[in-house]
Amino acid sequence: MRNFYLFEDALKVNSIPALELGLNNLNSILVESDGAKDYFFCNSSIWECDTTQGKIYEMFGGIVNDELQRLIPFIFQSFNSQTDVYQNHIQLDVAFPTDCNGFTGFEFTHTAIQKDRQVLNLISYDSFVSKCLKYGVICNTVEMRENLLELFPNYIFEERAVDDTLNLKNSNQGLYDRLFDLLKDIPSNPFTGGIGETEVLKYMSGVASKRINQAHRVTYRLTGKTIRILACSGHYI
Repeated sequence: MRNFYLFEDALKVNSIPALELGLNNLNSILVESDGAKDYFFCNSSIWECDTTQGKIYEMFGGIVNDELQRLIPFIFQSFNSQTDVYQNHIQLDVAFPTDCNGFTGFEFTHTAIQKDRQVLNLISYDSFVSKCLKYGVICNTVEMRENLLELFPNYIFEERAVDDTLNLKNSNQGLYDRLFDLLKDIPSNPFTGGIGETEVLKYMSGVASKRINQAHRVTYRLTGKTIRILACSGHYI
């Protein structure tokens, strides 16, 4: 699961336009979110959040335009209210140790929330989701395959490649990161150039590899626009 905690301190803005932008950004995240994996929640005090424009529940009757008057309750009712208050990512991680946890709001510059935990708009949401798919808790090859396919929707991963990737994640973070850099480089430099000392395998048509380290290479086949990842360990398949 991915948890998005609506952080009260990040709702304080200095103008109505900033409020409107923040609400529209939150709305775009809610619309594009994955209902099966994303969980939005906030502390119950959020209903009386004291912003520089007044309290949340007082923002009706002409303070903002008609569209925003409809949007405000939709946004806040889309978050599940609870009693716990989280001041930083450590507290959130303790509460949800097996989940990927971030903070949601309008403006974080005056808070101590880590940059990679700040989810303000679709761009930061996509970045956060990608990080969760890559670094979050992955218990088995089924989950690893699901995450890889979300990160690389145009790739096909053979069973061995999925096993190899999960093994790297659990054994060597540096090589795991290196593998992802190589995977991203394949479309632009499939047979020559790029990173990883790209090498074409002479005895297999359309197959090439890139070096992860001295002992391991990622091996793949390119057929038309289809990239099939064959293995992510060993020197050759």
